[in-house]
Amino acid sequence: MTHPTIRSTDGIGLAADLILPSGVPATGVPTVLIQTRYWRSFRLIGGGGGGRIPQGPRDGIVARLHAAGYAVVVTDVRGTGASEGEWPWPWSAGEVGDMGAIIDWIVAQPWSNGAVGATGVSYEGTTALLAAAAGRPALKAVLARQIEWELVDETLAPGGVRNIAFVDVWSRAVHDLDHGTYPEMFPSFARWVTRGVQRRDVHAADRRRRRAGATAVAPRVGDGARRSRPPACRARRCRPPARSGLHHAGQRGRTRDGLRASLAAVMSPSIEPLRIAVLCPHFAPDTAPTGEVITRIVAELAALGHELHVVTALPWYREHRIEQGWQGRAVRREATPWGSITRVNPFPGDDKRNLVRRAAGFAGFSALAGLSSLRGGRVDAVIAMSPPLTMGLTGWGTHLVRRGPLVFNIQDVFPD
Repeated sequence: MTHPTIRSTDGIGLAADLILPSGVPATGVPTVLIQTRYWRSFRLIGGGGGGRIPQGPRDGIVARLHAAGYAVVVTDVRGTGASEGEWPWPWSAGEVGDMGAIIDWIVAQPWSNGAVGATGVSYEGTTALLAAAAGRPALKAVLARQIEWELVDETLAPGGVRNIAFVDVWSRAVHDLDHGTYPEMFPSFARWVTRGVQRRDVHAADRRRRRAGATAVAPRVGDGARRSRPPACRARRCRPPARSGLHHAGQRGRTRDGLRASLAAVMSPSIEPLRIAVLCPHFAPDTAPTGEVITRIVAELAALGHELHVVTALPWYREHRIEQGWQGRAVRREATPWGSITRVNPFPGDDKRNLVRRAAGFAGFSALAGLSSLRGGRVDAVIAMSPPLTMGLTGWGTHLVRRGPLVFNIQDVFPD
């Protein structure tokens, strides 16, 4: 494992861990990218560990990828861990803007075969999903798990109730990390075996940059600099106030709409409008749970100015047959203010216990949806939603023809 520095387009040094499989072939290996704000890895006291650097809860993911022959790159997002810069709030425009530079760096390395994937859980899952906005053809796949689709309804105010406890605990935790101390949620034994975030490898070019003053940013905690704190805060029990974007939004917003407005005020990414193909088994007015989820996602993407083209099934979920007013045509197309909706026959069956019949219907719908999704030229992204899992193959086929990176959302929220 090495700890290189990746330079962003504005010269910020981003700290990375690079884990290569043994025996990299001349053709290179695919790479999986993980981006975190919770310290990418830890520096052990005494420098022990037999060459293995502990990476906290993502240890198991990295170990499996390494064993399967992938290169793995784990980065501290700008302003966190051992990376330079500032971290004003989660997934800021600067943080999202760095993702393209990181992918470009990976592709340019001699051990890379030019194929990159991104993955992660929770915060890291959202960074993986946002990597698709970089518009890099080298990003072939994203596996985002347990991500935050809607920060207000899922985190700040689930059910309309302000989640003060989580916002306070989380904000204090990231504040502690950014001041070089361990949050209370960290296991107590971590304090005895580690010395903080893993530092970056310092190469000759970095030394020359520092001597010449080329980087006009303060070094991060992981580079040996500890942000100064008042004397009262040097005691072990000191709890300085948190300063994260979520904290400010949680304090300023009084109602759900107020929270959403406050969050928008501190998190306003400047992303160019995208052209997105969406493949899903249900969409309004279909009342299936996954239909409500993807309808909400499309509405919010449209509100951000993106152009969306949805391919879905004719409404059928309520009675497991195509609803009145929608029969008679295998494919229906309609224009919308934000793009278009194409609805195809889902081939529903009356008996849900007949698994063979249901599988045949899923396959038929996926095939017909796939054919319908190929119209319209190149897109910037393809979003496919399951169930059924066959929609993953449909999305992959659409990605190959229309060239947009594929985002496959795997979930099953059906009550049965």
